[in-house]
Amino acid sequence: MRYLAINFTIALFMLSISITRGQKRSAPEWAPIGATWHYQYGGPGPVLKLIRIESVKDTLIHGTPARLLRQTLLNDHEGDEENLGNIFLRQINGSVFYLVNDSFHLLYNFDAKPGDTLRILNSPRIYFNNVITWTTIQVDSVFTIEIDGQERRGQTWTIDFAALDRVHFGEYVIEGVGSFAYLIPSFFTVECDNLCPFLNCYTDEDIFFHNTNLACDTIAPYIVATQDKSRKSEISVSPNPTGSDQSFKIHISDGFSTNSMYYSIFNINGMQVAKKRMITKQEDEVQAMNLPKGVYFIIIESKDGQVTKKLMIF
Repeated sequence: MRYLAINFTIALFMLSISITRGQKRSAPEWAPIGATWHYQYGGPGPVLKLIRIESVKDTLIHGTPARLLRQTLLNDHEGDEENLGNIFLRQINGSVFYLVNDSFHLLYNFDAKPGDTLRILNSPRIYFNNVITWTTIQVDSVFTIEIDGQERRGQTWTIDFAALDRVHFGEYVIEGVGSFAYLIPSFFTVECDNLCPFLNCYTDEDIFFHNTNLACDTIAPYIVATQDKSRKSEISVSPNPTGSDQSFKIHISDGFSTNSMYYSIFNINGMQVAKKRMITKQEDEVQAMNLPKGVYFIIIESKDGQVTKKLMIF
């Protein structure tokens, strides 16, 4: 009996260690040397471009370890390159910080829970009358996604666009990859909407996250849709993101006319993959099982105007 008690105690001890280890999830390394992001950039105007971000080396900023990332703008038509400056990141567990005005400020927090709010300091290139601006982001949902056998955490956001003004920062983020719109908040001189930078793919030694079916350095045109921004809040898509074996619903508020309403679904390459008339007046359920994983644009049209929504399928 004594030996049984000892063995039982050891078993409980080992179980407690296992549980403790399970609770302490190690965050993946951000921007390992050689990591590369490719963002398509469609505008303004008909000139298509590509933005490449490469993790180059480790460095010190005022004695603080950081990683240097180089941004390059590639012009598809002229074949020239333009240096867009460097990004400096540092990581503390599940949070990522980036350099703004010689200080590191929060960029991502993957330990955040639904309902949490984050305050993000805008890029050093984003000044309005020389005033540094902050953006409030609410975490709407969290999810997990498997990339090359590795489980990564993801978040969906609601962003205070009034504070952002013309800053582009996206609505989806994945741990180790970042925002689908751009790695850091980025300012554009026009309201570019769907023409803003959009993640094509991310790659490092461990994972390859492909957001389109194109080669990473291929430039494809974007969906250009005239959008009634005053009515944008009257239509929503949920759950978003959704699984490839699930369905999602298009919700329409009472203020948006549903007479002769249609929705069209486009993939990131501009190819229409579905078009259908709305079945019900306020809600329609769409099966996602025939759509490959990736990001899609849903364009809803009626006599009241046209609204574009993004949908992620994972």
